[in-house]
Amino acid sequence: MASLQVATYHVVGGSVQAVRKSVRRASTGDALSAEELGTIAAIMSDPRQCGRCGFGPVDHAGCDSLSSHHGEVATARGGGSNLVSNACPRCGWFVPSLRAWPAWDGLYATAEGRAVLRQRAWSEVAVLVRASSKALVVPYTLLQLGTRLGMPTSLAAALAISYLLPWAVENARSFRLLVQPPTHTRSDSARPERRQRPVAAGDDHCAGSARRAGADTTTIEPAEAIANLLGAAPERLFLKPGDVCSVCLDAFPEPAAAIAESHTGAEAAQAFGALDPPIVGLRCGHVLHLECAEAAVRVANRRHVRCPLCREPVTRAGAASARAFN
Repeated sequence: MASLQVATYHVVGGSVQAVRKSVRRASTGDALSAEELGTIAAIMSDPRQCGRCGFGPVDHAGCDSLSSHHGEVATARGGGSNLVSNACPRCGWFVPSLRAWPAWDGLYATAEGRAVLRQRAWSEVAVLVRASSKALVVPYTLLQLGTRLGMPTSLAAALAISYLLPWAVENARSFRLLVQPPTHTRSDSARPERRQRPVAAGDDHCAGSARRAGADTTTIEPAEAIANLLGAAPERLFLKPGDVCSVCLDAFPEPAAAIAESHTGAEAAQAFGALDPPIVGLRCGHVLHLECAEAAVRVANRRHVRCPLCREPVTRAGAASARAFN
């Protein structure tokens, strides 16, 4: 349990540090603006960004493999040695191929993008702290209960372990999605100003506004999570004018905020579905483009689909698991 608390502390520290760091000018230490980063990206041959926190632009140099020399010790000029790291220097996101890094679009460097990153990071912190707290409090309570009931020590310990085993299984799945989340990027065809790039096998893309990107929503296989999304009809929606989708960072249609203010429940869900592009309210009250929600469902375990912004479970089964374990 102590090891778990220490590990949680380090992960939480990394999450908080990821949103505090920014790309800064070497001479003065001032943070570079989105416009300045865009100017830097314009002179790069293949600018890319971190799929988790948007760090960049990063230029393509050498082969596409990021795992070949990752973790090796390299000799530095003038003596000494450095540990080679091909992970994101800001959040530690690592994938084996550079092709899995999305093409640079600079959206996470904007004020809206930074706000999404901050809220997402603090939500991950909340999930981690709640999960580790339950792994500490619940087994301890079971041990004390066994002692008060006069159980043998071994039986009381088995009672505590009977909770920790399913806790570990349930949190291993959700933890992996928090630390190494699948990348969601808008298709390049929706942004003509961006350079075209080859798509890596297995690279999942979110079309954001799918009708503008040319996607056909009828080809998406129905899933239990999508049915839950469409049937959630939350009574409270967190949406105001100018808000952006937390997956593709595109602004929602103008009427969306008025619908959220004047409609609730099933009425809001029906009105959201009639928008162009359609949007959907999650159980937590946050809103996504329907295509963004479907992309999140496709790349996650259906029981562990979570809101990309607040990390609360989307499905009924996931919500029940979260109450018990995280």
